Amino acid sequence: MAFDGITTRAVVNELNKKIKGLRVDKIYQVEKDEILLYFRKYKLLLSSSGNTPRIYLTEITKDNPQTPPIFTMVLRKHLLGAIVKEVVQYGNDRVVEIKFDAWDEFSDKTEKSLLVEIMGRHSNIILMDKDKVIIDAIKRVNYSMSRVREILPHLPYTYLGDTNKFDPLTINKEDFYRILEGSPINKSLENTIFHNFTGFSKSIGSEVSTRAGLDPQRPLSSLDDSEKNRLEENFFNLMEEVKNYDFDNRIYFDSEKVIDFHVIRLESLAGLENKSFQSPSELLDSLYTKRDNDDRMGQKSQALKKSVNSKLQKDKQKLSNLEKDLLEAENREIYRVYADLLSANFHRIQPGQREIELENFYTEDMNIIRVPLDEKISGPQNAQKYYKKYGKLKNAEQVLSTQISETKSEIDYLDSVIAQIDLANSIDELEETKEELIDQGYIKRSQKKKKKSQKENEVNFKEYVVDGFSIYVGKNNKENDLLTHRFARKDDLWFHAQGIPGSHVVVKTDGKEVSDKVINFAGKLAAYNSKYRESGPIDIDYTKKQNVKRHPANKPGLVNYTDFSTILVDSKKPTLD
Repeated sequence: MAFDGITTRAVVNELNKKIKGLRVDKIYQVEKDEILLYFRKYKLLLSSSGNTPRIYLTEITKDNPQTPPIFTMVLRKHLLGAIVKEVVQYGNDRVVEIKFDAWDEFSDKTEKSLLVEIMGRHSNIILMDKDKVIIDAIKRVNYSMSRVREILPHLPYTYLGDTNKFDPLTINKEDFYRILEGSPINKSLENTIFHNFTGFSKSIGSEVSTRAGLDPQRPLSSLDDSEKNRLEENFFNLMEEVKNYDFDNRIYFDSEKVIDFHVIRLESLAGLENKSFQSPSELLDSLYTKRDNDDRMGQKSQALKKSVNSKLQKDKQKLSNLEKDLLEAENREIYRVYADLLSANFHRIQPGQREIELENFYTEDMNIIRVPLDEKISGPQNAQKYYKKYGKLKNAEQVLSTQISETKSEIDYLDSVIAQIDLANSIDELEETKEELIDQGYIKRSQKKKKKSQKENEVNFKEYVVDGFSIYVGKNNKENDLLTHRFARKDDLWFHAQGIPGSHVVVKTDGKEVSDKVINFAGKLAAYNSKYRESGPIDIDYTKKQNVKRHPANKPGLVNYTDFSTILVDSKKPTLD
């Protein structure tokens, strides 16, 4: 799955149709390696990201930095007001040059170019003058960084094409057979096509083989002459589609997971679900927006979970220590026995003695008990030490019980936060969780808190309607609190996964009898929106809202409930019939 040379050709064709002749109105550098050029009704995204370099028209608007980077200022100086003359692809390579009619410092008309090189971690965006002398680049490359080519102001630009590959759009049939003959015979058909031609992805290698009715993994040496002829025929048929811009923009899925995308219809993936797009830019915008969003969500959720897990582990260690102390406090009676026995036997204790065996007069048969001693102090002092320890533990038992209850509540709360981070579907939901953690004192606010607008304070619960009953789901602890304690009425039904973190689910009854179908669907929503999503059947408790009370710990989302019923439901994503 790659942004290959054929996809680049489709984008270049689209750009020539849509932005050729348009003026550059605005220029922003929205990321350290990403530029947005604004035209009258289009936005052109240029990215030199090492992971996802790309170029296409986008509908997405990103926040602009308050202070523009130096490269942005250079671009604005040279390209603001410039008019797109044409967009050119270098052969079938992933290198695109956008040529502009611009003006120099003397207001004389001149030509300038913006070059986008899509080369993995070596990707770049380079501004050049009419003589292809570099004005600047988003990534400057000096000799210490690369001995192959420097990219610095005032140096001539050098295009680094792959001399070991052939342009698939210009070769003839004799060239094709000669290329096959010069390829390693044990290499697969897929890799033979992929490695020999400029701008090809593995998808194209597989596609040519599939269209020829051949297994892409077959070694080249296994082909007979008729099979080579079929391979050659389908290769050139596909190239004719590319030359004629006969594109079919699709993303291919397997159970909602993106498997591949391309501007050529991939018959090799004909059995998969797919989504069609009107233009290559629409396809790429959809794909990369989701990928960027997933990456940002992954980074943000990881950062949040790191903070929460750090506190969670401390609380679990604290709970373990408190429970040990409580166990000792509950067994404190032994220290009073030690003290009483020592007090009755001072005369038997010798200086420097580390322990003494005494008759325990609290037992009927006067069992012998071994009493540990501190050899540095006297017998009376040892007895006094045990009396103090007994008194301290007696007073500590109630305190420890309270601390254990509070710590358990905090662990339950942090577990629920981890669950809602895992269940988040958007950056906004993660931001809400972060805000909740800030409000609860787990994360420090990085800047002065802004006053929330009325819109930010509005909550729109996710709603489902089954048999005329509205069912609402909270997506985080804040929404769970509002849903249960403000929105729900006393006769509404409340659902939650039994004993595990998850969303609150409420069925608005309006005083009517709720059917089993509604109860079952609401239970499935609670199961799917829980920590054990997609893990098989789980127990769901439900009761009237009047039986649900705030937890004494007063943590968002935590409740106690009584008089409940339990159903076993599947935790897969529920669907309405």
